[in-house]
Amino acid sequence: AKKPNSSRVDFKEIIGDIINRPEMINLIEGSRESGKTILGRRIFREAVGAGKMPLLINFTSSQQDLSNVRKLQNNFFKNEYDHIDFEKFRQFPIENKLLLIDGWDNLEIGSSEKKEFLDKMRKEFTSITVISSDTPRLQQDVIAIRDLVGADSKFSFWSIQKFGRNKREELIRKWIRTEKKYLDESPDSIDFQVTKIQQKISDILGDGYVPQVPMYILIILRSIDDTDDIDRFKDQGNGYYYELLIKNALFSAESRLGSDKYGELLEYLTNLAFFMFVNGLKS
Repeated sequence: AKKPNSSRVDFKEIIGDIINRPEMINLIEGSRESGKTILGRRIFREAVGAGKMPLLINFTSSQQDLSNVRKLQNNFFKNEYDHIDFEKFRQFPIENKLLLIDGWDNLEIGSSEKKEFLDKMRKEFTSITVISSDTPRLQQDVIAIRDLVGADSKFSFWSIQKFGRNKREELIRKWIRTEKKYLDESPDSIDFQVTKIQQKISDILGDGYVPQVPMYILIILRSIDDTDDIDRFKDQGNGYYYELLIKNALFSAESRLGSDKYGELLEYLTNLAFFMFVNGLKS
């Protein structure tokens, strides 16, 4: 990740900044499937480990009532804490309470309304972290937040960078070591295999349908093996890659399950996926 117009920094530095710097508003932006939500969950866990009391709000749709902040907080509080009373949470010292907001870009309201919402939340949380996709509207939100905090020292803007060619090569080499592939070959031969695999992945990613993030690249690595057939990856959506991920996991467990159980489980998951799709279910 990096601050716009700044150098790259490690996620650990970002998380440390968010947890330890009070009276801050932090904005983290990134492309789809770049790991924003995972980062938010990691910040949550690290904050709990540091003795803080974080609250994670996830705006999955635009249909959110922001007028009653107490009700909104209570709804999301119950998702994370089942052993603490909400009123006790509200009485927790403000300097130890952090707010994490994921799905900021899903709020279809103006920047002024978002600014008003954040201003209300600042009265109850020492630190607020907003996580958003890199939408065209985001720059307006940045201006509104800067205006709200009044000083750059109270605002941090982080951008999750795309997984570039060098990082892909590093991931491929780690995968080769983990899977113990080509390890009996010479270093030059391994370099050749890395280059060959890198080219396959570049061809698949080139059309822009696949997010250039580690999870998808690992799915491709597990699926291409030694075959030169990459056309089946072209023009595929997210569902295809999740299907490959599930099938790879089942295939790895087939020796323990037995072929009959493997087939039954695969058929069950296929029917379950179809049922959820037809009924518009997400969980």
